[in-house]
This record gives sequence, structure tokens and C-alpha cells, in this order.
Amino acid sequence: MDSSPALCMASHIYMIKNIIFDLGNVLLDQKTITADVYFATVLKIPKIDSELFYKKYKSDAITGNISFNSLTKLYKDNFKSALSIKQIIEEYKQLYINDVREINDNLLDLVSQLGKRYSIYIMTNTLEPHFEHWKTLGFDTYFKRIFRSDTDHFIKPEKQAYEFVAQEIGANPGECVFIDDLKENVQGAVQTGMKGVIFTDFMTLVTDLARMGVMAGP
Repeated sequence: MDSSPALCMASHIYMIKNIIFDLGNVLLDQKTITADVYFATVLKIPKIDSELFYKKYKSDAITGNISFNSLTKLYKDNFKSALSIKQIIEEYKQLYINDVREINDNLLDLVSQLGKRYSIYIMTNTLEPHFEHWKTLGFDTYFKRIFRSDTDHFIKPEKQAYEFVAQEIGANPGECVFIDDLKENVQGAVQTGMKGVIFTDFMTLVTDLARMGVMAGP
């Protein structure tokens, strides 16, 4: 595996038919998307305490095995907060909304053009209040399907996550390109047989896709 942004497995050659995008810090420009930071801010507790507590429940929360309400209650009870669960969630949501700077419009334009040749999807590790805000931004129509960890019960970079998405869209992994800002998530896709691109900026992405033969337009 090379260390360049574009990562490929070349044991077989497949025609690319599907392009799968991450959401946070790819399609959306965001400052912070870490739940433990938000909980620490709302509950006024040390960030390290929140980080260590969240680690116990992170996988279950992201995969939807525990609801966001249940996670909030666990925080409230453990740190003995006087705030109600509703208050904690509302303050958490507002912090998240404030951290979403903007939609990556250049990338959405590219998605629109790529959609003329390829099936385009989103695959994201998420929590319910994050996704609730994403829905209000109105770009879901650009994508054939949005795969959510909390409702589809997966977590990147586990191999089963990418196998699940490939199975759901009826594709061989080698027919898919996966784009994410986190190297470990891209490596997880590559290890499953997908081609992978680590997203750094728009022009580098266009170049990396072109090297794979992925071109926008009709």
C-alpha cells in the first residue's frame, strides 16, 4: 500500500461504477465533530474526563446499539448534571450546528457531474443530532443513498462496514471508489477491495480520481 492520497488494490481490474463519499470534513467543512468535546462543553467537565467516558460507549453509540438519548442519560448520570436530558441535547445540537462552517459547493458540483456517469453514495459514521442537521442542508438529493452508521449499524474502518455497503448497492468492492478525510477509513476500504482516496482538497481529489480513470460529465 503506498502512502499517497490515492490508495488502490490492483490484484484485479474492475470498471468503476460507484463513488462513495464521507460526509464530515469532506462534503461539509467542519471545525469539530467529536461528541466528547461537545458533551464536555455542555456539562462543563474536563475534556479528558469526557474523552475517557465516551470511549466506553463510542462504538455502541455510532453503530446505534445505544440511542443518543441513552448516551446523554449516561453522561448526565455519571457526571451528576443538573441539566435535563432535553437541555443537554439542545445545547449539544447548537454547538454542532455552530461548527458546520459550510457545504463544500465545489465538491457538490463535482458530485452532480459525476452522477451522470456513476452511482454516488454517502457512507458516514454519525450520531442522530449530527444527521438531523445535515438533513436541513438539502443536499441529500445528490446521492443515490446515504449509509448511516447509527441506522445501518456499522462503523468505519471495520471491514464489515464496507462489505455491507458493497452488498447493499449490489457491487463488487473493486467497482467502488471510497473518499474520506481519515487515512484509516480509506485504508479500511482498500483492505476490503475498494479503491480509496484520502480527501485533502478539491483539486487534489479531481487529480486522484482522474488517475483512476474517474471523469465527470456525460
